[in-house]
Amino acid sequence: MEAIATENPRHNVMGTPCYRTPDTPAVRRRNALAAIRGQYLRQSETLRSEIANAAYEAGYPWPLPDRMGRIAETEFLHRTGIFVDSVKRRRKALVNSA
Repeated sequence: MEAIATENPRHNVMGTPCYRTPDTPAVRRRNALAAIRGQYLRQSETLRSEIANAAYEAGYPWPLPDRMGRIAETEFLHRTGIFVDSVKRRRKALVNSA
């Protein structure tokens, strides 16, 4: 970043004072969804915790409630439709941990 700022390159301008985030449909969508993404992530974490704790209190040994919570969290995020890559990574991690 320091080299970019001092050398003032023609094309690599990210991080310099003249850089502006592109105004594209993808950037506008990401910015519009930022607040709701945070809410959904907090809700998914709460759901995961509540399900895992309930299953543990019902007598299941800990690895199973933890997995139940992670599955519920992943499915919740999947149903929002805005965490496509994250859901793929979470599902892969669930398969690999089975």
